Amino acid sequence: MSEDFTARRAYNAAELVDANVARGLADKVAFIDPERTLTYGALQADTCRFARGLAALGLDQETRSITQ
Repeated sequence: MSEDFTARRAYNAAELVDANVARGLADKVAFIDPERTLTYGALQADTCRFARGLAALGLDQETRSITQ
């Protein structure tokens, strides 16, 4: 049986980061750009800090847009 790759499915990139940290890869490089290199652990910490900031602004998890 083949999988329908045209069907959209929910995906959260944070799950990839969390899974790699859980697998013991927190010290492995996850992201490189011209100005910095981030490990999975640092990326997870930054992601959590950003999420707390959004929550402090009143945005709930899974919020996709702001209505006025």
